[in-house]
Amino acid sequence: ATKAVDDYVSSGCVVGLGAGRTVDRCIAIIAGRLAAGTLVDVVAMPTSDAVAARLRDLDVPQLPPDSDRPLDVAIAGCDSVDDKGRHVVKGGLGAMLREKLVRDAAATWVVVCDSGKVCKDVGLAFPVPVEIAPAFHQRTLRRLAYLPYLGPCDARLRLGSGPAGRPGAPVNEGANPFVTDNGNYVADLHLRKP
Repeated sequence: ATKAVDDYVSSGCVVGLGAGRTVDRCIAIIAGRLAAGTLVDVVAMPTSDAVAARLRDLDVPQLPPDSDRPLDVAIAGCDSVDDKGRHVVKGGLGAMLREKLVRDAAATWVVVCDSGKVCKDVGLAFPVPVEIAPAFHQRTLRRLAYLPYLGPCDARLRLGSGPAGRPGAPVNEGANPFVTDNGNYVADLHLRKP
């Protein structure tokens, strides 16, 4: 987290900030440096309501969600990354759509994670989340399960308050669907092969 802030966040920077524990450490570092005056005029674009609340709590200035201001960098966490650092699974906390919009608006995209997220093949260690519309969600789940390049896979509607669990984790039977900040559902794709 410190290296990402050291290397990519400077005074006058517009930074997109994702969800997760490692990005939360980046947020705390940025807030500390702003408070100390070693960083000035940094503005953040949060990717979720929870991140926006955290930025407010730490007095980190934010852009409004519909701002057209270009972002210098987007810093995001991940749920798993392959050991070559080429493939990343994101979305375990359900902030997928906003993270993609922020990533696309940024000149540079940085993924931060701890060593516990590194695996041989992504998609096996952690389900691949896909944000889907609530309308016809069962049909969407069935179609995702049989996409040729995925599988077949086990496409499950995320239930409860999230975040996604690892394969074999208990399913919240009887719980309501997990709803993203955008009002969508999440399909967790449990791949059977890499």
